[in-house]
Amino acid sequence: MTQQHETPHDLQLEAEVLGFLLSGKDPLAVLGDLSPSDSCFHSALHRQVFRIAKEHLERGPRVNLIDISRRLGTDQEFLQRGGKRFLEELRGIQKGSHHAQDAAQALHDMARRRELIEACTLAAGEAKDVSTELDSVESSLHAALRNMADSVGQSSPETAPEMTDSFLEYIEAISAGEGPTLKTGFLDLDHYSGGLGPGEVIILGGCTGTGKTALALNIGSNATANQKTVGVFSMEMPREQLLGRVFAAQADIDAQSFKTGTFTDAEVQRIHLYADKFRTQPFLISDQFNLRPSTLAAKCRQWRLQYGLDLIIIDYLQLLSPDKAHNSRDREVAEMSRAIKRLAVELQIPILVLAQLSRKIDQRKDKTPLLSDLRESGAIEQDADQVIFLTPWRQDPGAQNAIVKCTLAKGRGNRLGSFELLYVKRHVRFENYAGAYDG
Repeated sequence: MTQQHETPHDLQLEAEVLGFLLSGKDPLAVLGDLSPSDSCFHSALHRQVFRIAKEHLERGPRVNLIDISRRLGTDQEFLQRGGKRFLEELRGIQKGSHHAQDAAQALHDMARRRELIEACTLAAGEAKDVSTELDSVESSLHAALRNMADSVGQSSPETAPEMTDSFLEYIEAISAGEGPTLKTGFLDLDHYSGGLGPGEVIILGGCTGTGKTALALNIGSNATANQKTVGVFSMEMPREQLLGRVFAAQADIDAQSFKTGTFTDAEVQRIHLYADKFRTQPFLISDQFNLRPSTLAAKCRQWRLQYGLDLIIIDYLQLLSPDKAHNSRDREVAEMSRAIKRLAVELQIPILVLAQLSRKIDQRKDKTPLLSDLRESGAIEQDADQVIFLTPWRQDPGAQNAIVKCTLAKGRGNRLGSFELLYVKRHVRFENYAGAYDG
């Protein structure tokens, strides 16, 4: 047994689990989800015996002691413990399937404790180094703890029968409209994109004034109306200005009124009515400036633990500050882009990232954006799973509404093409345009 202040382990329990594996018939099937892994064994020799035994059991129901002895024949500890006699002694100490299951569970628990100690020890060392960014220390620790939590009781199906069953369940779910993708609430956008998938990074690009923030907030509001938790990171607008846009769009308020402070009695009434509704919705906003990817990741993990998280919106990519400064801005943006993709995969939720387009588009006759128009693009284009562009609209400034061309320029396995959205400028709100896909 482990003594106080030692790394948690129990060599006797390790030996008993190995004894069950060496003597039982199809022991991995008996242990099921409690089947051990390499990390369960603190002893290096026990770990080697387990690896070879597992190879045997993956090919058949029993272990070949002669082969294990042969393959460990040059190991000094194996020879000191008696060689083949050591294996036979292990096989002789097994105490039945129920005890083996309890022992395997204990080994899993101690392995997790060792992982926790290692993660905290590493974080403590980084925290003592004042040259290491504090956000980076917190982010690394959160990631390690998150990986530990995600690994508990989870195993991905690997065999054809398991994968087939899992895939058929997935097909049934999406056929019933219960799949993992998040719908935007815009018929044509959902038709082309298939929705926003878990682990995806979706770039929403456009020049200044094309409505990127408005569309992103509209998508977020549509999601929260369906009780999906949305987290918005704005480095361009303060929280009050963002909320003004949300209320203008959802409560039919003239957006200019939030700047002038002049509201009609009817508008005041609608604001209070929507406020009662909004306070019940899972909508989170951070308006921290000079946000770094590590800080963003730490905040997302915190939100997920506290509230759950179904969608992240970042407004906008080029305003992020790098965790590490480089001489090349393209390299900084590339590292930030990859950090966002890693975060999406880790949390298994979509991240909608707004991005500015190069002003070179204004010099072209055809104003339709291209992937190469993404400012400081390179890795942005490569890391994104979907890229959606809003085409600059040119219309009489006095017009109440505008028709905005929306283009899905990149989508892995999605339809590519363009469609139109109606932009109600007074309420900074996008709507489905006449003739939108209705399924």
